[in-house]
Amino acid sequence: MRDLFAATPARLKFLKSPRAEAQAVADILRRIALAHHDVSFTLSGDHLTTLDFRATGDDARGFAERVAQVLGRDFIDNAIAIEAEREGFRLTGFAGLPTWHRATAALQYVFVNGRPVRDKLLAGAVRGAYIDFLPAGRHAALALYVECDPREVDVNVHPAKAEVRFRDPGLVRGLVVGALKSAITNAGHRAADADARRSLGDAGQGSMGVRAERELGLARLARRALRDLRRRSRRPSTSAPSRRRRMRARMTPRVRKRSPRRSAPPARKCTRPTSSRRPATAWSSSTSTPRTSASSTSG
Repeated sequence: MRDLFAATPARLKFLKSPRAEAQAVADILRRIALAHHDVSFTLSGDHLTTLDFRATGDDARGFAERVAQVLGRDFIDNAIAIEAEREGFRLTGFAGLPTWHRATAALQYVFVNGRPVRDKLLAGAVRGAYIDFLPAGRHAALALYVECDPREVDVNVHPAKAEVRFRDPGLVRGLVVGALKSAITNAGHRAADADARRSLGDAGQGSMGVRAERELGLARLARRALRDLRRRSRRPSTSAPSRRRRMRARMTPRVRKRSPRRSAPPARKCTRPTSSRRPATAWSSSTSTPRTSASSTSG
């Protein structure tokens, strides 16, 4: 492309780094490839890994092959096939096992009538279906396809056509949650561990494979229980005597201790020597001039 921002040069200022933009282009191509598995796609360039998605057949096997090309072979090995239908809505695709989870929701692809969307209703339905199976902060990987009558969905509610609005959102949410929960419950004996499956080799088939999967799941549960026990042991424990003292302190009324009053120190008597006393002064009734009681003598 040339002169891509000639008409809107302001968009050029909001571009991210070349690596981030390349990853965004690759994510868009993956979504388009999942929507059209009968078309080949190739993407190459700087700051990204070359993507080469060959066209597959129109049957279920070809559809699974395209999902494996985009999400990886490990996803197909640890995924459950989803197929449900209710009141004109049909749900198909693949959902990862609860033990095959990721830190982000980047591997969640949802399509409505062949259109890749990032709808809040569908994302909330996926979280509600996995809420009892995933630890906090983890996300499942899946590729779901919702098919319905075009008159039952409005695709013109978002400028980028990334969100849709269903005429009956409760029906769609119930379909997604019910189908995912039912599939996860039916496959509860399966445990996802790609490395362990590779080490099992040919033992992954037949009765020995089922037994190995069960033992693998039990070992994982034991490790999780041991990790929880270690976390609890790190917390400061409160002994019984200290709890009793704390309860006794709560039940005992608090009495405010008053400090005793200090008595005033005794008054000190101020005495002066006789020689330093002033002569007494007497007042005459006839005159206002004071007269002293001591008489003076001439030399």
